[in-house]
Amino acid sequence: MDIHLRKIQLIQDILRLQDEQILIGLESLLDKLWIERNDDIQPMSIEELNKRIDESEDDFRNDRFKDTQTLLSKYK
Repeated sequence: MDIHLRKIQLIQDILRLQDEQILIGLESLLDKLWIERNDDIQPMSIEELNKRIDESEDDFRNDRFKDTQTLLSKYK
């Protein structure tokens, strides 16, 4: 089952819920998971950001990139 079908199934299961306590528990679990996941994300410094921008612009000027169509065709 792919992720889109799993999401739809989860949404359908949530819509069928009749017990508010289960819904509260799911909300708490989701909040906890989002907080844990976001704690792993470290913001870039201005220097890091500028370096990445410079590298990207250099890649673009030197034709080291792929257009959207190329990427999409690879994953179809």
